Amino acid sequence: MRNRRQTLPLRHDRGLDSGGRISDLCEMAHVTITAALSRYTHGKTEFEYPNVATIKQLIRAFSEEFPDIKPHLEEGAAFAIDGQLFQDSLLEPIQPDSEVHILPQIGGG
Repeated sequence: MRNRRQTLPLRHDRGLDSGGRISDLCEMAHVTITAALSRYTHGKTEFEYPNVATIKQLIRAFSEEFPDIKPHLEEGAAFAIDGQLFQDSLLEPIQPDSEVHILPQIGGG
């Protein structure tokens, strides 16, 4: 029998621990965006982000990877962190194992 490599769960990967050292197991915030926002991310709607502790850091991480999404996240998007909805709260904390949903601004009138 051949040895099989152990596959780590999707939410774990190599990353940096709190001391800046490489860690084999690093929990990452799981982020989901709507289909309306996915046009700025080449159709991708789910992401894993390590080392984002606030909404502001999450916006920065997204903007570095997908520059066209930045204005849509900064102006009017709502963020649901572990089931609680936040708007205009850039310093709201995100835990390493949080589930984050980003909702675009909804037009109305």
